[in-house]
Amino acid sequence: MKADALREWLSTPVEIRSFDGSRTRTESPIEAMFASAMDLSTSRARVKRLNPLEVSIKAQQQIGRYRVDFLIVRRTIKLVVECDGHEFHERTKEQAVTDKARDRYLTKEGYRVFRFTGSEIWANPFAAAQEVIDYLLVDYPEDSQREVAAHYLAKLEAICAQPNRP
Repeated sequence: MKADALREWLSTPVEIRSFDGSRTRTESPIEAMFASAMDLSTSRARVKRLNPLEVSIKAQQQIGRYRVDFLIVRRTIKLVVECDGHEFHERTKEQAVTDKARDRYLTKEGYRVFRFTGSEIWANPFAAAQEVIDYLLVDYPEDSQREVAAHYLAKLEAICAQPNRP
């Protein structure tokens, strides 16, 4: 019974607040589960390796003629995450063809595309979130506590070097 209550809580549509202050909202229960898992997982990872590096997560973003479930950006990484419910994806050959064409377009435009089935997310939304976080960290293995400290030190030095500082 506890697992069902957790799934119900996780699948409630959520509003996502990005670092730039913008707000977006999930539309489906599996998107809400993924967004909640990402929020909790990035909070945990941020303490270790993602802070102060900004990770922007936005739901329902328009890219060209397509609307994607999630657009996640970190430095030069542009990642699209699609949460594929059975009803709208690969149920028919036409839907599969449309999804493949969409993936090719997004890839050509410089986005990496991760697709998770609704079943995957429903079974373990945190595994999907961790896969995304692992990808975001792979391209920057040099991130460490020392680099975080160096980042803040550089910011502090820049502030101290300002001629009109109070």
